[in-house]
Amino acid sequence: MNTLKDLRKNRNLSIELLSNILNIPSKFIEAIESNDYPKAICYTIKLSKYFDVSIDSLLEAENSFSNYEIKVLNLFRKLSINDKLKIEGMIEYKLSENKAEGKQLKKITLYRLDVTKYKILIINQLDFV
Repeated sequence: MNTLKDLRKNRNLSIELLSNILNIPSKFIEAIESNDYPKAICYTIKLSKYFDVSIDSLLEAENSFSNYEIKVLNLFRKLSINDKLKIEGMIEYKLSENKAEGKQLKKITLYRLDVTKYKILIINQLDFV
C-alpha cells in the first residue's frame, strides 16, 4: 500500500520539507498520515465518480484526464506496437479528414469510430512503407 507516509519516507522527506515543497500546511499532511483528515475528501471522490472526471479536474488542477480517457489510455497500453501504430494512423486520418471538411474536432470518441474503412487504408499505407 502506498500511503502518504510510505511515499514520503521512501523519498526521504520530512513532513516539514514536503509541506514547504507543496506549499501545504504541515498540519494537513500530519492529519492525512494519521487518517484524521476531513470527511469532505470522501465527498470529493463521490463527486468525481458522479461527474466522471478525475479529482484533479474537479479541483481545477492542470493536466488531468477524465475516467474515460484513463480507461482508453490503459486499453491502448495493452496493444502491440503494430496495433498502436494502426490506431494512431486512424486518429490522424480522422483528424485530417475533419480538417479538410473545415470541422474542428474537440474530442474523438473511439467507441463511435468506424474502424473498418480506416483499417484497410492504414494497412495499405503500411504496405508501401
